[in-house]
Amino acid sequence: VLDCVRKAAKQRKKEKFTALLHHVTVALLRESFLALERRAASGVDGVAWEDDAAGLEGNEQDFLGFSYGFRPGRSQHDAPDALSVAISGTPVNWILDADIQSFFDAVSQGWLLRFLGHRIGDARVIGLVRK
Repeated sequence: VLDCVRKAAKQRKKEKFTALLHHVTVALLRESFLALERRAASGVDGVAWEDDAAGLEGNEQDFLGFSYGFRPGRSQHDAPDALSVAISGTPVNWILDADIQSFFDAVSQGWLLRFLGHRIGDARVIGLVRK
């Protein structure tokens, strides 16, 4: 199926793709992972291919109850409300907020979304990139 998308993208350079997200499956993610160069250097998180491979199936686990990003019926905008409810009745000394890696802080998100919008018309994919 992705070969058809790739072929269409090459042949019709100005076409916008409006339905892409349904192509992203657990099987495709697994296949893509297994196609990675095994001897490549570790990523910015310091995790090598072998480390990820050892826990690959565990990495496709269900979201935890306190997860808000990329969940049906929830968004990152719901998290502050849940936090407020959780700490209003419990004594709290501190709250920690962390950004795993600041790559997207350095990229102009406006330009990135504009660039992607030339070929991707699937609002769900654009929404995932925006998040």
